[in-house]
Amino acid sequence: MAKILSPCIDICKFKREGHCIGCSMTKAQKSTFKALKKKKQRAEFINTLLEQQNRLGGYEAWPQAYRRRCLKKRQQGFIGSNVRGHITLGGCAKTKQTFHAYGREKYTDLQ
Repeated sequence: MAKILSPCIDICKFKREGHCIGCSMTKAQKSTFKALKKKKQRAEFINTLLEQQNRLGGYEAWPQAYRRRCLKKRQQGFIGSNVRGHITLGGCAKTKQTFHAYGREKYTDLQ
C-alpha cells in the first residue's frame, strides 16, 4: 500500500506568520508529517491542513500544485476536483485507492 505523499509542494518560504506560502504548514508541522507512518494518521493530518488553509486563506493554487506533484511521483494524493468543490484524492494506477474531500474540509478513506 502506497504512503500518502507529503502536502509540501516544495516552495518552503515561511513568510505568513511562520506558515509556508505554498502549503500553509509550519516547520514543526512538516517535521510532524514526516514522523507519521500510518496512512490514517497522514489522512487526518491532511484534513487538518485543509482546514488550516481554509482558515488562513490564499491557498487556492495548492490543490493543483499538489496534484501535479503526486502524479509526477506516482504517489497517493490529490487527483482532481469538480465544480461543486468535491476534491478526489487517490493513488497511482497500482494502488487503485480513492479518497474524497468535500469543500476542502474532510478527507476520508472510502475503501
